[in-house]
Amino acid sequence: MKGVEWAQTGRLQSFLIHNLISAAVFAVTLNVAAAAAPSTLTSLLAVHSLSNSQASQAVPVAIEATVVYSRGYQRLLFVQDADAALFVSSPTNAELLPGDRVLVQGITQQSFRPIVIASAVTLLHHGSLPKVIPATFDELIRAQYDCRLVTVRAKVRAADLVSSSASNQSARLQLLMDGGHIEANVDTEDLGTLKSILDDEVELTGIAAGRFDDKMQQTGVVLYVSKLADIKIIERTNSRFWSLSVTPMDQIVAASYVKDLTKRVQVRGTITYYEPGSAVVLQEGSKSLWISTQTRKPLRLGNHAVASGFPNAHNRLVTLTDGEIQDTDIRWPIIPQRATWQELALWSSSKPNGHRNDLVSTEGQIVEEVRMASQDEYVLSADGRLFNAIFRHPRTASDIPSMRQIPLSLARKMSKRATPSGSTTLICSGIDPQRTFPAESVTAAKNSTRSGFSVCV
Repeated sequence: MKGVEWAQTGRLQSFLIHNLISAAVFAVTLNVAAAAAPSTLTSLLAVHSLSNSQASQAVPVAIEATVVYSRGYQRLLFVQDADAALFVSSPTNAELLPGDRVLVQGITQQSFRPIVIASAVTLLHHGSLPKVIPATFDELIRAQYDCRLVTVRAKVRAADLVSSSASNQSARLQLLMDGGHIEANVDTEDLGTLKSILDDEVELTGIAAGRFDDKMQQTGVVLYVSKLADIKIIERTNSRFWSLSVTPMDQIVAASYVKDLTKRVQVRGTITYYEPGSAVVLQEGSKSLWISTQTRKPLRLGNHAVASGFPNAHNRLVTLTDGEIQDTDIRWPIIPQRATWQELALWSSSKPNGHRNDLVSTEGQIVEEVRMASQDEYVLSADGRLFNAIFRHPRTASDIPSMRQIPLSLARKMSKRATPSGSTTLICSGIDPQRTFPAESVTAAKNSTRSGFSVCV
């Protein structure tokens, strides 16, 4: 009997020990899971303090803040609490008023700066707006007051209506501040009043935001203005464009006068595209830059270079103008990024992974090809979509191989046109293809109708 009792006691002890160990492991697992799961952020400042890398982890948020701008039909929402502000992607098209105090619940997401993708926005009560901050162009272009309520002074250069849908219209102003051009989106359909203040100096109160390229790099300044009453006339002009005398078209340049205080800047990177007397593209990591230049000296693709020039932003594209280029003769080749047609032509602020001016690799079916005096043009099809590839070559060259024999090391410059899917053009440097990039980064088209491309976007 004692043997049986001891056996039963041993089994009981083993059972208890096994369960205690299992419980301990389970408790440790829960603790690890709890430690791994990000805690909910409960203040706007905490969200504002995140890095983009942290915000990409979809951190849960539940914050109270004041609405400073809302456009319900586009689900645009800017909120502010004290000196911190951010953009919220609203889950509904509900209209909120500036001054409304709301509870925002959702998750974080990376963008130009961290934003919140809201799952719910609850109106708590109506309150007062935060203090309005006067802002200069220099402060706006540096995004010092991003998403905050500001006031600016500027001259009105143009005014137009913008249709978001058949039932929703807003106005867009082109403005000149002391320092540069900005744009203002005004929630009004009263175009007549806006046309009446052309060339006037005005004071606008709105939300400081930006224009961005396909990598969510800032290329300009935008103000979101809630109502027409937020625009005050400071000084009227005595002339209106309909009362001006007519100037002959060949004499309009005489009216141009620019005092440009833009400073020269210096950049560096790998040469991925070169068209003598026109442009150079430099790339460093995920950043790349189109540089307008008059230089015609020899530059080697794949070499590291230093460039200087004057920054210019237009149509969501930042470039350097009057560029000076110095080839260091140091090999620093860029490996082309593999990209599909969709990745080249389409992008969104939620996925700022565009490839403008980057060196990329793509492929497509050649459906048409045309040789001209200074360039060859290819029309390619990929996934049912068409795009262009252009190979530049000297007009006087007599030894250009046939189009199907050219290894295409391409530089792509993307432009979005007024089509649902956008438009993509690939531009190839007209330089000795054997000197451009290592062999593994260049795919020859030869006589195949299926062509691979190493592309600098």
